[in-house]
Amino acid sequence: MNTELLKKLTIAIPVYNDEKYIRQTVESCIGQAAKIIIYDNASTDGTPDICAELARRYDNVEHMRHAQNVGAFENFRISLFDCETEYFCWLGSHDILAPLYSLHILTEMEKNPAAALGTGKIVYIDEEGAKTGQVTQSRWTERMRGKDALDRSGICAVKIKDCFLFYNIQRTARAQAAWFNQPSLGFDRAYLCKLAAEGEFIYAPEAVFFARDFDKTRKTMTTNDRRAKVIGKSEDAPISKDLLNRNKSMVLTVLDQAANDEDLGRALGYIDQMNRRYSSRRKFQRKRILHAVLAAAGIALVTFLALR
Repeated sequence: MNTELLKKLTIAIPVYNDEKYIRQTVESCIGQAAKIIIYDNASTDGTPDICAELARRYDNVEHMRHAQNVGAFENFRISLFDCETEYFCWLGSHDILAPLYSLHILTEMEKNPAAALGTGKIVYIDEEGAKTGQVTQSRWTERMRGKDALDRSGICAVKIKDCFLFYNIQRTARAQAAWFNQPSLGFDRAYLCKLAAEGEFIYAPEAVFFARDFDKTRKTMTTNDRRAKVIGKSEDAPISKDLLNRNKSMVLTVLDQAANDEDLGRALGYIDQMNRRYSSRRKFQRKRILHAVLAAAGIALVTFLALR
């Protein structure tokens, strides 16, 4: 194992009230980075005690606890700008890295100085750790190879399917340059678009990231309400529940790369693709909601008739 390469990486784990999973998450990082820093956002369950114990047990694990909840967005920002190593990685407090995950990605990133982010295969698991069958392989990132900032950001805006890329390994300097201080619903996708303008994304299929899916316990209809509350500074002042700021940011990122009329034409082409993609998605979501309502109405009708 190339331990010298691993010394270049810091893994940051922002966490709030995740006592069920945080131990497994942290322990999956042991031996995968020089530093593993837990950013505890004033958790009120057993998370702080578990994190403190892990910091005592492992020399390269640190437990940083905020005195009060600063919101998810600020917790991510702080952890990024605290980083002093060449490479950086956020990890969700309930997600898991497979053995050698970071080494596979770092090895490929070292070969490509233009790379801003390296990702592996994303395998979804449920609340109990069983694979759901959903797997994301970001082979579309190969289209970025050798392209300029406009094409990279445009390709990302159009092709990105899985925002778990946000939790993969990044070059720290490029990540810090891509950061923007506008908390919004879906800020991870907007951030990735800006990061693509800073450099290429590469795909290392040997690296496996296990992403925890909470479909059983988090209903789709309430997901945006929950995210809006935790991203901002407090539940008393939640951010907007729509995606306007995210989508505007992605459009402006692509437009900002245009230096002449020809570039503008390319940028507008990507923006048109974005518009058609998100319009189709909204149509699909409306159909899905309608089907759910009709199904519920059908069940209610059958129950009513049965009780008569």
